[in-house]
Amino acid sequence: MKMINIIRRHASMLFDMQRSAPLLRAIEKTVKPGDVVVDIGCGLGILSFAAVHAGAKRVYAIDVDSDSLDFAQAEAKTLGMEKKICFLNDHSRNVDLTEKADLLIQETIGRLAFDENFLPTLIDAKKRFLKPSGKIIPAQVALVGAPVSSRGNFIKKPQILTKISSKNAKKTEILIKKSWKLSRNDKIKGILVWPRILWAPSLVTDASPNHPETHWHQTLFAYSTCYPMQEKAKFSLKIAAHPENPLYNSQIEWQIRGT
Repeated sequence: MKMINIIRRHASMLFDMQRSAPLLRAIEKTVKPGDVVVDIGCGLGILSFAAVHAGAKRVYAIDVDSDSLDFAQAEAKTLGMEKKICFLNDHSRNVDLTEKADLLIQETIGRLAFDENFLPTLIDAKKRFLKPSGKIIPAQVALVGAPVSSRGNFIKKPQILTKISSKNAKKTEILIKKSWKLSRNDKIKGILVWPRILWAPSLVTDASPNHPETHWHQTLFAYSTCYPMQEKAKFSLKIAAHPENPLYNSQIEWQIRGT
C-alpha cells in the first residue's frame, strides 16, 4: 500500500506525456557516454534511469522525499543500475559532491514555472555542481499569459511574460510587470498564465490551453472589480524564496489593476 500511495502521488507527472516524452528525449540527446549527471528532485528516479540508459557513468539523484528515494533505489537494483546511481536524501543546497557534473537535470517546475524555488535551487546547483562547460535541462523556462474574458476566451494574444535561460540565470526571483490596452467591450475575468519549457533544442512542453493538457494546467489570477478598468489592465507578479522557509517554499505576490 505504501508503494501504491507513492506512485499515486507522482502519477500526474509520470503519465503526463506532454511533459515526459520531450524531457526523456532531451536526456537521450544530451547525455554522452561517461557523463556525470546530477538529478535534482529525482522523485521515483525515472530521469536518473534515463540518464544511465543514455550512457552516464554516474548519477547523483537528490530528493528530500525518503519514501520516493526508497522506491527509486529498489527500482535501480531491479534495473541493475544501483552501482551507477548515488541516492542522496536531502535538499540539494545541503549536499556536497566530490566531482563536477557534465549535466544538471532540474525539473522542479511548478504551475507558475518558477514557484517551486526553481531559480534559487538552479543558481546554487550551477555554482557548486556543474562544470563550466556543463549543460542544463531544462535549457529555458518561460511563463506565458494573457487576459481572458468571463467566457474563458483570450482578450489579447498570449505573450511571454518572462523567460530565463538556465545557463545564464543569475537572479533568484521573478518580477513581472505587464499591461494590456483594452477596448470598452472587454470584460476581464483575470489573467491566465502557464509554463512553456524548452528542455533542449526543439523539445518543448507548452501548457497552453490550446495544446494537449499537462499536469500543470493553467493558473487564473482572478480580477477584482475594486479597480475599474477603462484603458489598461496592469498585472504584476513576484515569485521569490519564502523568507521564513527559503529552501522549500516560495512567496508569491500579485495584483491586477485597471486604469
